Amino acid sequence: MPDSRYRINAPLVACQTLEGESVLIHFETGCYFSADRLGAEVIVLVEKRRSVAEIAARVAALSGCGGAEGEGLATAFLAKLAAEGLIVADAGAAPTEELPPAGAPCPGAVPELRKFTDLQDLLLLDPIHDAGDAGWPAKPGPGA
Repeated sequence: MPDSRYRINAPLVACQTLEGESVLIHFETGCYFSADRLGAEVIVLVEKRRSVAEIAARVAALSGCGGAEGEGLATAFLAKLAAEGLIVADAGAAPTEELPPAGAPCPGAVPELRKFTDLQDLLLLDPIHDAGDAGWPAKPGPGA
């Protein structure tokens, strides 16, 4: 498991990280999620296709906990992301870039994922859900 990797579940999930906060939107459920500090750090490493071992080492270093505790925090957070359908296993993937520099240390921090459903109805009404492989809006066919 330490060599396993994950990726953001695109195109079902959009992800953006700015100034130490990651926001993810799951287009099928209409839920959006937020993670800051240590959680955002994990999400950035997932986007860069870093291994679970590398993610665990980063969590341990930034939170100031031991290696086993860091691994536990990292795997628990990755399990939450996977349970919400935000990430999926990416077998055989290689890292997309060099290991990004670590964020600021946050002793005692735990990666947290906050789920929001307040815009769920609006996100699910978005006509982009009606898009097919040709995109949206679809051009009418001949004779339509």
